[in-house]
Amino acid sequence: MLLRHKHFVVLLALLGLGGRSLKAQTFCDATSPAAAPSCSRVATATASVAQILRLDLSTLSTSMRPPDLAQFDSTRTAGSVGENPLTTGPVVTVKSNRPWDLKISAAQPSFTFRADAVYQVSRSTPKPASDLAWSVAPNSGFVPISASTPADLMSSPEGGSYTQFTVYYRTRWVFTSDYPGIYELKVAYTLTGR
Repeated sequence: MLLRHKHFVVLLALLGLGGRSLKAQTFCDATSPAAAPSCSRVATATASVAQILRLDLSTLSTSMRPPDLAQFDSTRTAGSVGENPLTTGPVVTVKSNRPWDLKISAAQPSFTFRADAVYQVSRSTPKPASDLAWSVAPNSGFVPISASTPADLMSSPEGGSYTQFTVYYRTRWVFTSDYPGIYELKVAYTLTGR
């Protein structure tokens, strides 16, 4: 029994030494050259970087500029989006360490409407979402927003980036159907990594 126990201890000792010999040495001995002995070891620094894809809007609520009398004319306004009242929307910030696409769309097909408390007249048809146009420039490039087809707002196809820009809105108002009240449209900004 004692002999068997000694063999077991020797076997464990050999296994322990064998395990150490497989690991990289964490030390070295400086033995040469004799005048100025030196040794070195190479250490590895490792980091695991997560995917970063962040969308930040400066505000979740934008007060649209209401029409004045000159702009509130369906004949004039229909001819040019540029004649519609201009509203400065949110500042959009994208931070990413990978390629990305940002799309814009209406979250619903039409504006919600709350009738004026005094006038109290309801609309017979909803105000379409496409009456709101968007652009990243205040004086050009306005496109009617769609609830069915998200539009490309900005992208970074080659790699990560830090991007910041302002979105502008122009809203079409029509005498014959846009009654007094509160109009609201939810606008969706969707950031997707490539």
